[in-house]
Amino acid sequence: MSLLAPVYFIYCTQHRYRGGRRESPADTVFLEEMPVELGPTVSRLADLIESALGCQSLPPHVARTLIPDLCLDHIEPGRASLFKALFTLEPDVLP
Repeated sequence: MSLLAPVYFIYCTQHRYRGGRRESPADTVFLEEMPVELGPTVSRLADLIESALGCQSLPPHVARTLIPDLCLDHIEPGRASLFKALFTLEPDVLP
C-alpha cells in the first residue's frame, strides 16, 4: 500500500535458501504475472485490502510510468517510475 495515495500493488519475490538462511537479493521478482499457485492467495489479499482499506490496485502498466524531472534516492531525473514514487520498503525513513 502507498503512504501517499489510496493504491496498492501486489507482487512477490522468490528467494534461494542456503544453510537455512535466505539469500539476497531475490532470485526472481514477479511484478506482473504471479505464479499460478499464488492466484487464490493474491485474490483474497486484494479483496481484503479493497474492502477493509478502500484502496485500489495500481495496474502494472501505470506503475511503470516514468515521471519527468522527478529525482528519487539514487535515481536520475526522468528515470523514476510511479511505482518507485508511491511505494517504499523503508517507511521509517519518511519525514
